[in-house]
Amino acid sequence: KIARNPCIFLLASLAFSIGLSVIGFTVGDFSVAADNAGWQSRGTLIADRHTQYMLVDMHRSELFYDTGEEWENLQENVQPGWETDDSISDRRLLGDVMIEEYEYEDEDENTIDVFSLLFSSSEDQDMISWKQLWKPNADYMTFMDASSIQQSSTSFQHEQRQLDKTSATNTTTTTSLTNSSRPIVGDGTPLLCEEEIEWYLFNESKKATKPFRLSPVWKVKSSATALSSETIRDICNAEVNTQTVLEDRGLCKINPCTPNKCYIPFSVVLYARLHFTDGMTMDCEELSEAWDENGYQQVTEERWKQCVSDIHETYTTEDTYEFPSTCPIEFHPLLVNDNFDTSGRVSYTTSVFASREDDIDAMYDIVDKFDRGGGTITGAYDTQQESFGNTYADTAVSRDMSLAVGSAIITALAIVIHTRSLFLTGLGLLQIILSFPLAYFVYVFLVGLKFFPFLNFIGVFVVFALGADDIFVAVDKWKNARLEHPTAMTEDIAAIAFPNAAEAMFLTTITTAIAFFGTAICPVAPIKMFAVFCGLLIMFDYLLNILLVFPALCIYDRKVMANTAGCCISCCDGKKSGDGDEENNNNDNDALDDDDDDARNKNDDTDDDEEKPSLIRRILLTYYKLLHTARWPLLVMCMIAFGICTYIASTLSLPTSADVRLISDKHQFEQHFLWKLELLDDVLKKSGGSLASVIWGVVPADTGDLDDPKSWSQLVLDDRFDASPEDAQIYLKDICASLFAEDFASPPESTFVCPLTEFDEWLQASSSSSSNDMQENDIYTNNCNGATSLPVDPEYFDRCIIAWSQSVGQNNILAHDGKVKIITLPFTSNARWDDPFDVLEKAWNRHEAWFGDMNINAPATVNRGYFSSNDFHWYDTNRSMLSTAYGSAAIALSAAALIIALSSRSIVLTLFCTVTITYVLTSVTACLVGLGWTLGFLESICFAILIGVSVDFVIHFTHAYANLPGDTGRSERTKFALVHMGPSILAAAVTTIASATIMLFTVIIFFQKFALILFLTVIQATIGSFVVFLTMTDTIGPNQPTYLADHLAEQLCSKGADNDNNNDESNGDTYDA
Repeated sequence: KIARNPCIFLLASLAFSIGLSVIGFTVGDFSVAADNAGWQSRGTLIADRHTQYMLVDMHRSELFYDTGEEWENLQENVQPGWETDDSISDRRLLGDVMIEEYEYEDEDENTIDVFSLLFSSSEDQDMISWKQLWKPNADYMTFMDASSIQQSSTSFQHEQRQLDKTSATNTTTTTSLTNSSRPIVGDGTPLLCEEEIEWYLFNESKKATKPFRLSPVWKVKSSATALSSETIRDICNAEVNTQTVLEDRGLCKINPCTPNKCYIPFSVVLYARLHFTDGMTMDCEELSEAWDENGYQQVTEERWKQCVSDIHETYTTEDTYEFPSTCPIEFHPLLVNDNFDTSGRVSYTTSVFASREDDIDAMYDIVDKFDRGGGTITGAYDTQQESFGNTYADTAVSRDMSLAVGSAIITALAIVIHTRSLFLTGLGLLQIILSFPLAYFVYVFLVGLKFFPFLNFIGVFVVFALGADDIFVAVDKWKNARLEHPTAMTEDIAAIAFPNAAEAMFLTTITTAIAFFGTAICPVAPIKMFAVFCGLLIMFDYLLNILLVFPALCIYDRKVMANTAGCCISCCDGKKSGDGDEENNNNDNDALDDDDDDARNKNDDTDDDEEKPSLIRRILLTYYKLLHTARWPLLVMCMIAFGICTYIASTLSLPTSADVRLISDKHQFEQHFLWKLELLDDVLKKSGGSLASVIWGVVPADTGDLDDPKSWSQLVLDDRFDASPEDAQIYLKDICASLFAEDFASPPESTFVCPLTEFDEWLQASSSSSSNDMQENDIYTNNCNGATSLPVDPEYFDRCIIAWSQSVGQNNILAHDGKVKIITLPFTSNARWDDPFDVLEKAWNRHEAWFGDMNINAPATVNRGYFSSNDFHWYDTNRSMLSTAYGSAAIALSAAALIIALSSRSIVLTLFCTVTITYVLTSVTACLVGLGWTLGFLESICFAILIGVSVDFVIHFTHAYANLPGDTGRSERTKFALVHMGPSILAAAVTTIASATIMLFTVIIFFQKFALILFLTVIQATIGSFVVFLTMTDTIGPNQPTYLADHLAEQLCSKGADNDNNNDESNGDTYDA
């Protein structure tokens, strides 16, 4: 039917496809944006637990004050997702909630003048709670007032001079400070003005070292140290140049002591300046010379080495921790690498500029103007929060998508060369392009998916890389049929070629689509959406090939046969006008076209011996002769290679960190992250473990749309929870001490008291007070019925503890309608999200086992408590994706084996295909092991998806081998499959490799990894099909591959016929011998 009216069919298909595409893009609100939300598991036990805990934690204040409306809202309505594009500030592919960081308020707005507060009257000081001013253990530095800082700084300067007994008297002078606003302190040494003291040394306010400030990390060359005079000079020069850029654009905080100038960066350079009377005004050369002349490098190295060593020995996560007395007051963990006490060399250090949070975007735009150093140092700029890296990663997606144009060009060139037709090339590209909006239409309107993550844009590369394969198969099947029947009508050729091509393409399409759809079992929304969308892309590429390329081939064939083909229809095929029997030019990239002068005889019989094979056919025939001659040695070599690859692949290990990076380590933003890990500051933060919490009163649940990060969940309360029974009260009090007795848990602060323990202490204190005091204590007397300790009379428990918690602000007790509904118990877990996967897994199992045992022994009303943390949610995300990789790989392999078995009807060929596919996977894995890869979840997902890609080539050979009619020997079948399908496979391989090569130049690491695995998979799939598979078929392949299936079918048909005869005999028919 297509061949009878190809033009009408083509135009109708185009109109329908374009119409749906327009509707999909317009009504579906399609936009090219980097939507990075949703990178955490949902629907698993751990994820459901954390969902409920997050709902409680994020609405804790509203729930605590029990307005009623918030409780009703949370329980009845699915809450909007906590993520937006702008809120995702971490390149671990997770949202802010996965990293426990404080929100910092810029110093310019709504902040308290701490310095003025210190020197105001004690009456004014009492107006503000110190607990509200300082965040516990926030910056590792101990609290001291400004006067003691001045005194310590001055005395340290004298102490340093006394330690260097060989140095000469410092002769440097200052000419600019005599009438400046910088005060004269101590012995007359002009050091720091009041604002500078607060900025640099008032450490608990963290003004100089807030995480949002511009903080380049300096990597010192192996032959130097950051404390040498040369390195201090180099860092100083880089700071001055960068500071100038910031000051010229107003992007830094002005220092009141030096008008029109910003605060000098907090760094080793500032540390050096504080050693000299006029150090704050020295230029870099003068500072370097003075540092060298006074011999301060050796003295400082000795003090810092002892300081770092003592920190390693004494450091704890408690908020009361104070640095050892061996640490200078000007010292900060940002200034030195963690192993300095053993290496004796400051190989990494940082400078913190006085930038503002609101100026991060402006600084990002001019980051290339910042001085990255020279000489002994190399700098990498970013904030401690990785603000530049996050922005760069978010904007990189659109830039990477522009490379899809390169893939389109490569694909177009390949199709032109293969088909020698601009007409077929144009429609082939249109087929590939239209598959994207049509897949989007089904994705949004039929499947009903709303979330479209940035990962889906990889589909552009996938469809260009794989879409050309169907075009090559359709064209080659048509030309093979035309070669065999040179004078047949176009309708007859279509009847021969189209079913054969459609079947061959369907086999590869369905296996690849199943590989993608199999990955949709992943509980992580972006991975699931990517799998569904790419599966739809592959299916629509196949459908459009039938709707567009098939009728185009009919039009192409008619024009060529009628000698009316212009250069757009066929660049070199067709008859010359006016000639009767002209030479039919050959498509050199075609599988079976020939250029015999008598190819268009009136006679339909053509002698194969008179044909002149095309170039590609001659190459493949030569290759087959070589393969056939060396088939047995090749078989042995293939077995050895398979064994070696299997062994190497088995050594693939899990990553040493669960962190997921999106930018290459050659970029300065990623270098900043990697170098920052070497600093003592970062190591100390990691040593503190992570915040976790036990929660009672809610059940694990996620009632929102699991596939849409914008849809979250309702709060689901535990109807069985009741803390009022006496045994429940005792259990909730005692579990706290039991938990902190375990080595995997510790109190979040040294002063932390468990809620029920604090309540019990209050009861004891209130009950032991004098009668007069008790009368004054209305909360106790009116609500607690004279309870002296836990347990309280169950009738009065809720009333008593609610009144107490409201009075003291204990928001770990959440109540509604006069009943305690939720209790939380925070603790510090020894596990962190960036620990190795196996470490996290062991930590999870240990936590879970302990809490499971506690629940078994708990009273019935409080035995459903559980623990949760951001870190274990991240672990669950990794675990889910690894499980997805294994599960989807099993699905893809099983589906491929089943499809091959059904299509080839041969158990032997199915076995050969399975061996070939396994070879492809193990050889690719072995290559990645050689490149130093580990099996992270990104790599796992790539493996699972590309199983479908590795199947395509071998399926084509299997289909051709099995479909050769008659009782033909294995050698002839192997040669037939090679010559008939080899050109299409080679053309598809070249196109896919070229598209993958283009994709290697993307910025996002996931895109690069996907491209590399695609590149290696296609290469190994080509080797596997042309060498491994064909060697097996040529040596031990079946002569009658479908014999067993045909025999079984005959037996079944014969049995059915016998049953019919028996039925006839039973109805009165007789048999005459």
